[in-house]
Amino acid sequence: MSATPSSSTNPPGGWNTSGGIFGSTSSRRTQESGSTVRPSTTTDPPASSSTARQNSSSPTPSNAPTIPTVPPTGNPLASTSTNPNPTQPTFFSSSTKSTYTIPPLDSEIKAYNEHDHTDDLWANTRNLAPIPFHQIEHLGEEDKRCIRSLIKTGMKVWKPNNQIPKAYPQASEWESIPGEIRTSLDGVLNLDVVIGLDIKSELQTRFFVNYHHQEHFYGLLSAYTADHRYIPTAPRPKWQLPSHFNKFGMREDSALKASLIYRAEAELLFFDLLNIGQNRTNENTVKLA
Repeated sequence: MSATPSSSTNPPGGWNTSGGIFGSTSSRRTQESGSTVRPSTTTDPPASSSTARQNSSSPTPSNAPTIPTVPPTGNPLASTSTNPNPTQPTFFSSSTKSTYTIPPLDSEIKAYNEHDHTDDLWANTRNLAPIPFHQIEHLGEEDKRCIRSLIKTGMKVWKPNNQIPKAYPQASEWESIPGEIRTSLDGVLNLDVVIGLDIKSELQTRFFVNYHHQEHFYGLLSAYTADHRYIPTAPRPKWQLPSHFNKFGMREDSALKASLIYRAEAELLFFDLLNIGQNRTNENTVKLA
C-alpha cells in the first residue's frame, strides 16, 4: 500500500468526525499532490480527576492494555532492605505435586541487573501497550479518556517541557509503514518482568526497559529514512525515565504510562514517515537555509 492517504470519508491521520483519540484539531492531511504532513503536538489542558475510569461497562477487546481504575500517582523507590524473616513462604501445586519457594524481590532484581541482556534475552516479558491508536479508537469513551489521562499525567511528570503527541496513522495507512519497523516497535515495548516477594512477603512485579531493543528500532528507522533521503520532522521516541527505574524497575502503573507515551511518540513519527512517496514532501515543515 502506498503512503498516499485513502479516499475514506474520514480525514486520515488519526482524526475522524468523533474526534479520534486526542480530540479534533485544525491540522489535517490533504490529498492533493505534493501536500505536506505536519505532525500535531498541540498541548491539551491537564486531565481532571473526573476523567478517571469509573467502572466502565464499555466492551473492551481481550488484548486491550491493562487500565487501572484510577490514574495512578507517583512510583516510590523500590526497597533494597533485606527481609528480616529468613524463612521464605512456600506453596504446594496440586497440578505438579510439588512445593515451590517464592524468591525475594531484591534477589531477583539483583539477578536481573547482573544478567547479560546483550546476548541472552530475558525470558519473562510483557507488552503493556500492544494496540495501535487506530484500534484504540474503537474502545469505549471511558477507556479512551483513561488512556488520554495516563499519557497526560506521565508527560507532566517525566516530560514537562514536551508537547503531547496527537497524530497517528489511520488503519488504511498503517500498512504503509514497513512491517519490520512496526515489529521492532513491539519489541521495544516488550518490557522485562521480574517477580518476587517484598519485605512484607507480598508478591510484587517490576518492569524494566531493554534498551537494546530501542537501539535496533533506531537502526531500522535510520536505514529507512536514509534509503528514501527523507528528513523526519517528528523526533524519535525515547524512554525519558528516572534512573532508579532502570535499577529497581517500575511498578505496573508507571510502566503502563511510560509504554503509552512511547507508543504515542512512535506513532507520531510513523505519521511523519507517511510523507515518503513520489508525490509527497515535508518542505513546508522544514526551514530551509
